[in-house]
Amino acid sequence: MFALSQPKGFNHKRVKTWRQAFLQWQAELGEHGELGRRACHAWRKIEDFAAKHMPELLRTLQPGVCNAVVDRAFHNLAPALRVLLLIHNGQRLAFESVHDRKRDSEAAARSLFHGLLGGYSFYSSVVCSRMLPFAQKNFLRCRGSTVMAIAQPTMVDDRFFVVEVETADIIAIDVTEGYCFAAAPAGPNRDGVLRWLEAYAEMLASGMYKVEPMMTQDPKVQEQSRGISLFPQRPPLQVEAVTRGVRVRASAIFAPGMSGERSGAGTKFFFVYSVRFALLAEEEQRARWPATAGPFRLLVSVQLRARHWVIRNAAGAVTGEVRGEAVVGEYPILTPGGEEFVYQSGTQQDEAVGSMEGRFAFVEGTLARPGPEFDAECPRFQLRIPDYVF
Repeated sequence: MFALSQPKGFNHKRVKTWRQAFLQWQAELGEHGELGRRACHAWRKIEDFAAKHMPELLRTLQPGVCNAVVDRAFHNLAPALRVLLLIHNGQRLAFESVHDRKRDSEAAARSLFHGLLGGYSFYSSVVCSRMLPFAQKNFLRCRGSTVMAIAQPTMVDDRFFVVEVETADIIAIDVTEGYCFAAAPAGPNRDGVLRWLEAYAEMLASGMYKVEPMMTQDPKVQEQSRGISLFPQRPPLQVEAVTRGVRVRASAIFAPGMSGERSGAGTKFFFVYSVRFALLAEEEQRARWPATAGPFRLLVSVQLRARHWVIRNAAGAVTGEVRGEAVVGEYPILTPGGEEFVYQSGTQQDEAVGSMEGRFAFVEGTLARPGPEFDAECPRFQLRIPDYVF
């Protein structure tokens, strides 16, 4: 019922028997029935992912609060929110202790990317959201309702995920800019925040989200910036095409912190997209060589020269085109089986739904000693506000 893989008590410490473990969890969660079971399964998926891919993140999770502590702060807290807090009470990250000299500066810097809810970067913007602990100071007033802040980016002070304490609806807000976006679909069961965490846990368990460097354009901090990347890395949310051995993969995410009302311009929706280039190894190049291209010819290196994007609205009409040299100022050289080149950029639109597609001009060899030029296709991918926003 409580998805236990080891005999651990409610404080997440080992106990002697499975019976002891069950009784402790039953005492705190038993009265919540199905909500408690669902919360346990969601948290276990997250714990299993962290244990396998990022143990240092797992160590930041705090034991849950008890019912008595919750009742003293807010007796009518929605059960769907309560059960999540009973299992884990937010995170404790190294950067929060740096002023107490309890952690060294390198550990503190790395911990900025250890937010449980993952993140992304593009250009100079970095977002990585951590779970906040249950505390009186995290109760706020928003649009006439009492809400509780449960998550916040580690490097941004005015953005939060907040939960309406009686309905369990979860929204993303910016207290400075005033934007407000639903982070989970409305429903009749007052379990929005629980469905939100279940959806996130499933994204981790399915391999849609992975641990990797968030700041890909700066080699000096790539390894230091390892965290859960919110760019989808599986179909249908990620698209892929191979042209003459060059593989292009792309996906996009909605960025609520950069969206919202703009003075005199109405509501704008901002999306951040990630594009990955790789030149396949010889065997893969041979297997993917099109029959119409004549005899197979191994590409030993290619270099990107230019890009061309086509942006469409929900009806499929073209609303913009972008042509230019390089990507983020770089002309990457790819070699067979070599490391992917990854970059991020952003685009905004007037509608909540749209799409992008494009092509990238590559030359065989290098720009200094160019061979024939060809276009590597990037299939159309969606720019859409998802049901669940992280």
